[in-house]
Amino acid sequence: MSRTTLSISAAALVAAAFLGANDAKAVRLDPEAGGQALIYPYYTVRSRGTDPFNTYLSIVNTSADGKALRVRFREGRQGLETLGFNLFLSPNDTWTGALVPSADGGTQLVTTDRSCATYAAPFDASGMNREPLSAASFAADGPDRTREGYVEVLEMGTVKGATLAAITQDAGGTPHDCGFVQSRLVDRADIAAPSGGLQGTLTLINVASGDGNSAANVDLNVLQLAQMAAQVANGSIPTAPYNECHWPPKSGSGSDFVSLYNQALAEPDETKRTDIIHTMYNEEFTNGGYIIPFFNNLVDAYSSKISGFQVNRGTLNLDTFGHGYRTIWFNA
Repeated sequence: MSRTTLSISAAALVAAAFLGANDAKAVRLDPEAGGQALIYPYYTVRSRGTDPFNTYLSIVNTSADGKALRVRFREGRQGLETLGFNLFLSPNDTWTGALVPSADGGTQLVTTDRSCATYAAPFDASGMNREPLSAASFAADGPDRTREGYVEVLEMGTVKGATLAAITQDAGGTPHDCGFVQSRLVDRADIAAPSGGLQGTLTLINVASGDGNSAANVDLNVLQLAQMAAQVANGSIPTAPYNECHWPPKSGSGSDFVSLYNQALAEPDETKRTDIIHTMYNEEFTNGGYIIPFFNNLVDAYSSKISGFQVNRGTLNLDTFGHGYRTIWFNA
């Protein structure tokens, strides 16, 4: 079985499952922090008091290959896409941008980076590109719903030939011909299989106060809300697509679950929000319809002539076979 590599950066970005175009791939975190997909688990432009946060992003191509990437921004309640574009990075290129509040109460991506991308809007006279995050998929909630969520970056393939020449930067840092890829003139022969080597960072900065956090230090209660909200929206409310147990009940204990869910989404106070989420967890655990009767024990065994295996508390035997047999070895 072939394997698709995921990257986890120095900022402790969370890696997500990634499937190849032609066949299912095993998924793992790359020990050398250079993969084919990045998940930035949380962004926000919400305010602390009257001071809004900005979220700063970087995407780094550490490889000697040109890259064709898909970048998607998703809101935090149901993971609906709010902005997406193709990004082309030349070898060892870095893209940077920032999510900031917009005048309509939502979010916009701003960047001065000149790496080729299929933005909807042109760069303005000051050299800035501004891409609003769209609330079209949830118009009733308005742009406020775009103010927190997460970001995905997937490598679609490596580029070569005329496409690589077009996206490669000159001595001044300007690509030779971004119009080539923006006009969808890419020849299929110029696209090869993904090769990995992606890294990235995410930093939250409250500009007025000077406070900042990397992705690893984002408030766990906020991450808890984002993860819980997506799970509930997919399987634990009447409108969920995978609500096999018809949760919640119409009366009795647990019947207030949807009300609690809406309260959690709207509650700005972290302590109160955590209490609401814990109540929801307890209601579904106590009265929900899912039953997990047991977990299988896993047994790892290998010859004393093999070295390099590491302790792994995951659910894959033998530490995913030594990361492709690159970190285990046979003793003489």
